[in-house]
Amino acid sequence: MNAPTALTPQERLANSRNAIFRHMTRDHQDLEDQISHGTSDPAQSGGKWGVFKHAVRAWWQRHPAHVALDVAKPVIGRYAAKKPFTLLAIAAGVGAATVVLRPWRLVSLGGLLLATLKSSELSNVVLSVLYSAPRDSEQPRETP
Repeated sequence: MNAPTALTPQERLANSRNAIFRHMTRDHQDLEDQISHGTSDPAQSGGKWGVFKHAVRAWWQRHPAHVALDVAKPVIGRYAAKKPFTLLAIAAGVGAATVVLRPWRLVSLGGLLLATLKSSELSNVVLSVLYSAPRDSEQPRETP
């Protein structure tokens, strides 16, 4: 009846609370990545590239477009299931309008750079990179 590996109700409750907390703090993806790579330190998982990936992932998880994408995915998914050809026609129309209007010519490179530098999240990304970078003083020294 009861398997020796079955969880008690208290353990299941604690697990679900932890999962809800991780989801609400958006740490679930980082946790899954750490488990799959077997590490908890992004600097140890891939050197400078790991630090950069960690910083970009942290920036993207807090970006407003990420929230909009999370909201839009289920809506677009349901619409695609009901009317796939209509969605395909809308996508083709948006693509054609993009080619004709060339919106990338409306925004200067300097304007994009200025908007990026004024972003309040840029300081968080820089701090994330600085704090997760391996320090030379923390490297174990080999003794002969």
